[in-house]
Amino acid sequence: ISSRVYGKKGLTPALMTQERVIPKITEDMRIRRLTPTECERLQGFPDNFTEGISDTQRYKCLGNAVTTNVITEIGKRLIEKNDK
Repeated sequence: ISSRVYGKKGLTPALMTQERVIPKITEDMRIRRLTPTECERLQGFPDNFTEGISDTQRYKCLGNAVTTNVITEIGKRLIEKNDK
């Protein structure tokens, strides 16, 4: 199981297809995994976009997804860093 933990104000790690590496965040001094809905939001999908299949399959689908808004944002950040 992944030991990476991210705070609410920190960066989120890449979503991966393996269920055992689902990102975790701290909340009220407790560690919890991101929900499928939170992963959908990180990928730019509407809430419950992957509803109707098991959570395991939802995490897998979201980990395999490459959404244009995420790629666009990464590209913008790379250009900003390169211009500095």
